[in-house]
Amino acid sequence: MFTKKNILLSLLYIFSITLGFTLGKVNLFELISGAVKLNLLLFILAVILVFFTSICLFLLEMTKEDKIYTIYSLSSLAFGLSFFIASLNVISSLLTPLVYFWFLQFTYSQSSARALMLTKFLPGEIFMPVLRQSFTYLLIFFTLISFIQTRDRISENTLINDTLIDFVARPVVPMVNKEISKQLIDKLGVQYTGLPLLQKKQVVTTTMNEIVKSFTDEKTGVVFGIPQAQYPVDVIEVTDDGAIDIGPMITEMHPQIKQQLEMLLSTYGYLVPAIVALLVFLFIQPVFFVFKYIESAITMLLFWFLIRVGFMKISIIQTQVERVSI
Repeated sequence: MFTKKNILLSLLYIFSITLGFTLGKVNLFELISGAVKLNLLLFILAVILVFFTSICLFLLEMTKEDKIYTIYSLSSLAFGLSFFIASLNVISSLLTPLVYFWFLQFTYSQSSARALMLTKFLPGEIFMPVLRQSFTYLLIFFTLISFIQTRDRISENTLINDTLIDFVARPVVPMVNKEISKQLIDKLGVQYTGLPLLQKKQVVTTTMNEIVKSFTDEKTGVVFGIPQAQYPVDVIEVTDDGAIDIGPMITEMHPQIKQQLEMLLSTYGYLVPAIVALLVFLFIQPVFFVFKYIESAITMLLFWFLIRVGFMKISIIQTQVERVSI
């Protein structure tokens, strides 16, 4: 017959296996290539699993389990195996279980410490601070995964590709388009906007050639490492209202841009994984605030339900407390 302790242990192992598989499937570069929905779903699922794993540990602490480090080890092993099955990455599968072990140990010990601090059972006061700190470990998971995936891409020479170039250029191109279009209209006014489309394109081509030339190194004849002649300004698109789009020029220059970035990687490649990991850390950290109030409401409702169905019970006990006086 299943006891409450056995139920909690079974859930802990199930959550550990599922979380390992979920994190193993997360791929930073698939997110860049357009698999946004899948990776967003994996991220939300990971948050949910960390939440319920923390709840499970909190409840397990009440059973006063004496073989807790064995449970940590078995859960971490299950986590690591499922992570490896999902990712097939040996290094990640060796490092992430260590982080998971620390996460389990931290959540369990902190839950116990906070429960002893209060004289009344208040789930929000006891559990929520622990849960918020537990999410730091999930942040570490994503940071570590992004670091290793970036390092592997560099070693396989697959980091720089058309998808990555488009991803980096995507926020920059509209700003450049807007600025150049504004300068053309401000400088030429009606003389430019009133021209036929073909003449507008000629004006844009001439202007862009001048801009490229102004950045050209007179000795080498290159602009940011690329020869001036290899800037295909003639493919820049122009609309009837005079607005421009340099996107087609960037697309046609992918080979040259890729070559320049690979040269930079050969010199500073050892820094790139750390930079990517830092960016992932800074980007994901604020996202957890979105879940703060949702988690608080769910936690209160969940503990109310567990007490209502009799899985948990509240009792009042007398304890002796030392007081110092003069």
